[in-house]
Amino acid sequence: MANDHDGTTGSDAAGKTVATTGASVPVGTAVVPADQVKNPGFPPFRPRITDLSPAKEKQAERRVSGFFVLSMIGSVGAVVAYI
Repeated sequence: MANDHDGTTGSDAAGKTVATTGASVPVGTAVVPADQVKNPGFPPFRPRITDLSPAKEKQAERRVSGFFVLSMIGSVGAVVAYI
């Protein structure tokens, strides 16, 4: 069996605590660092034209839907050309 740094092996080490940096932490628990990610300083949100105009939003939605349909037609065409 593997040695667990304090002389115990395997299941003998279960439930024991390990002293790290002066604190007693149970074996098998995760240590979460206290430092948080700093704010990267992104620029403020700028609304897009589709956020401001419902007509432009519908136009963009139709364009994306059209490209999706065109992709399906192209996929079927590729399978037919392969056969």
